Amino acid sequence: MRIINRPAVVVLAAALLAQAAVAAQGGWQTVSNEAGRFSVTVPGPLPEPNRATDANGVLTHTFAVRQAGKAYLVAYADGASANTRGEMDDARDALVKGLTATLVSEHRFKSAQPVGDVEATEFTARSESTGTECKARTFSYKSRLYMIGVVNKTGSGSSLDTDRFLDSFRITS
Repeated sequence: MRIINRPAVVVLAAALLAQAAVAAQGGWQTVSNEAGRFSVTVPGPLPEPNRATDANGVLTHTFAVRQAGKAYLVAYADGASANTRGEMDDARDALVKGLTATLVSEHRFKSAQPVGDVEATEFTARSESTGTECKARTFSYKSRLYMIGVVNKTGSGSSLDTDRFLDSFRITS
């Protein structure tokens, strides 16, 4: 059964729009999340996740760190899907819609991960109405969908920090 519109993107968009992310303290650090089976380098401590369950019983975990006018986000959810590409597209579309943004660019690729090559998509979106932009990636591994992204005010901040965060993400098992 295909599960669409997972709460990961809804929670992710809500965290961005409401600016509910915690403020980061300290420097960049690589953290591992055993339950989520990932590691990532973030500009501060990774807080406990927000959890949400959708009508299909899919549980989503969303982590958010806010620093220097940017929100760094990681979300993952489990659920069987026969159409991983469609699932990734649905997640992208829901995030873009949640941000009232327009898709600016998209690139599909295989991401070299410790678990092997993984289907991935990188996209950017921009919202004229809120003055924000987002660069995000989705990954599909086994029955798990991951989404990571950075949201900031349009034209602000360094793309180096965004790329550092996105490039550091690893699926660990």
